[in-house]
Amino acid sequence: MNPDNLLRNRKWPVVGLGILLVAAGGCATKKHVRTVVQPVETRVGTLEQKNTENEKASRISKRKPPRSMNWRKPPTSGHRTP
Repeated sequence: MNPDNLLRNRKWPVVGLGILLVAAGGCATKKHVRTVVQPVETRVGTLEQKNTENEKASRISKRKPPRSMNWRKPPTSGHRTP
């Protein structure tokens, strides 16, 4: 058997084993992902709730007051009074 041919035949199993080890080592378990993601998910939920409350408060504050409560009227003349 030719030594070059022998090395070429051994190369592919080693490459395959290397790829398999890298792929297997990089996978996370479902339990690990859950424990890492849960605090982030909780925080996102809290922030979404606060955002919704702020949007509701913002809509309420942007409403025009009823006409009876609109006591500040703009000046009708073109000049300012001291």
